[in-house]
Amino acid sequence: MKLIRRGNYELPKTLIMLRELEEEIREERGKEFADLVGLSFSYSHEENDFFTYANAPIDMVLLTFTRVDSYCGFITEFSTIEDLEYAPIALFERLGFCDSDYSVKIIANNIRDFLRLLITVKTYSASIRKTMKSMKARLLMKTTSIERS
Repeated sequence: MKLIRRGNYELPKTLIMLRELEEEIREERGKEFADLVGLSFSYSHEENDFFTYANAPIDMVLLTFTRVDSYCGFITEFSTIEDLEYAPIALFERLGFCDSDYSVKIIANNIRDFLRLLITVKTYSASIRKTMKSMKARLLMKTTSIERS
């Protein structure tokens, strides 16, 4: 059985493809993906080990973080989900100034649903939506080529 929130899950295929896209965007635009969309994806097991907020779900594996104390993560259903590709995504965000003022909500059925949400959120600027749509197209192309091989 996997240890809860100890970083021993394999990276989901979608997250691996997203990391490759981030590298392409960095080369093409000369900017970090986090600067374009306002959040950073976690690819490191060590980052997850440092994610130790008292009010965070104990079975949440870190997926993204922002610069304003908001985090998204895979909910592992207490390690019963074997592949993070299929795990629901929760938003863990600060509501006030106290360390106990946090909220947790399930916001997506899985990582692909989460990426769809990022693309369609109306509050993002036009440039962010354009970048995310471009990433979605590239991700779809990579997925199609993987399925064919």
